[in-house]
Amino acid sequence: MSISCLYLLIEGRDTDPELELHRANYLEATVQQHRETLANMTKKNSDPACFVSVLLTMDAFANLRFRQLEPYEPPLHWLQMSRGLGGVFQQAIELLKDEPGAKMRSLVDTARSYVGSNVVFCESNREGLEHLLEFREGEIHDESDVSAYESVWFLPDT
Repeated sequence: MSISCLYLLIEGRDTDPELELHRANYLEATVQQHRETLANMTKKNSDPACFVSVLLTMDAFANLRFRQLEPYEPPLHWLQMSRGLGGVFQQAIELLKDEPGAKMRSLVDTARSYVGSNVVFCESNREGLEHLLEFREGEIHDESDVSAYESVWFLPDT
C-alpha cells in the first residue's frame, strides 16, 4: 500500500497530506512486521522475507527523488537498505539451500551473472567518479565505514 501511495503522490504531482500520512503509516507497519519476520526467519518465511526486502529497497530508491540535493549528502539510508538486502538473501540462501523450488532462487541465480565483483568493481567503472569515494569530515562514524570505502576503492580488476 505504501508503494501505491507513493505512486499516487508522484503521479498527482501535488502534495496530499492525507495520502502522505497513509503512506507513512503503511510503511511503518510494513517495516515493523518485517523486522519481526527477519528476527525469526525460517524456511517457511524466507521467500516472503526476501521479496518484502526487495520491495522496501525499491521504495527507498523511489523515495530518493524527494531528497535535497544541495548540499549534497550521499543516499546512506538507501545504501544501508541495499546492503541489508544482501544479508537477508544470504540468510535465506542458507535456510533454503536444500529447497530447489524456493521462489527467491530465481532472483539470486539471475543476479549472479551480472553483478560479479569483477564487473561491478572494475577500474574503468571508477573513471571520473574517484571524488565520490573520498570521505568528508564527519562522514565516517566507525571503522566499518572506512573499511567500506577502502573495499570499494582498492578492489583490483579481475
